[in-house]
Order: sequence, then structure tokens, then C-alpha cells
Amino acid sequence: MDQARYNWKQEEIEAIFNVPLLDLVYRAANVHRQFHNPREVQVSSLISIKTGGCIEDCAYCPQAARYFTLNKHKSVDDYQYGGGAGMVLMIEPIARCIERLSAKIKYDEIIYMSP
Repeated sequence: MDQARYNWKQEEIEAIFNVPLLDLVYRAANVHRQFHNPREVQVSSLISIKTGGCIEDCAYCPQAARYFTLNKHKSVDDYQYGGGAGMVLMIEPIARCIERLSAKIKYDEIIYMSP
């Protein structure tokens, strides 16, 4: 397997879907070892966007959504429909942020992980 495939048939996808999870993990580990040193690990962090705990103020993550607000307090918090406890972000700043990000770099897909 030298390159990614994009010509999958439905039967092939279904066959993979029905493989037990740990078998898939084992196969993935073998493929990973073909292209990467198994002794190296990439470390990533998810930091609370509500507390502003990220030291990188990169202006593209949800923490930086305040740069895309139009209100004078730069708030991104919204209210839940029907009230109650929980965290809800306004869609407008997030949408503007994703639009700007998409205009700079072409992505196959964007996965927005909400808090």
C-alpha cells in the first residue's frame, strides 16, 4: 500500500465495516509502521476554549471565534432553546471563522468539534 485509495467499492467498505475493532487497530498499526517510526508519538492537546487557556492565539480555533463576532463585547456565548444548563456557541462567529479558514486553505473536510 503505497498510496491512498479513492476507488473503493461498496462491498469492500462493508467488509471493512464488519471487521472486529481490535483487528482494525492491528491492521492500522501495521500500516502506520510502514510509514512512521513506531517509537515516535505526535502529541496534541485540546484546551478549554471557554477559559481561554490556549497559549496560541491563532485566530482560527473556536477559542478565537471572538475575532469573528460583531457584538461590542466579542462574546460567542448563546442561550439554549428552552433554557437550562449547558454551553452553546453562536453559529454566526463559528461560520465566519470556518469561511475564512476555508478561503485560505483548501480542505477535503472540516470537522468542527464543539465544546
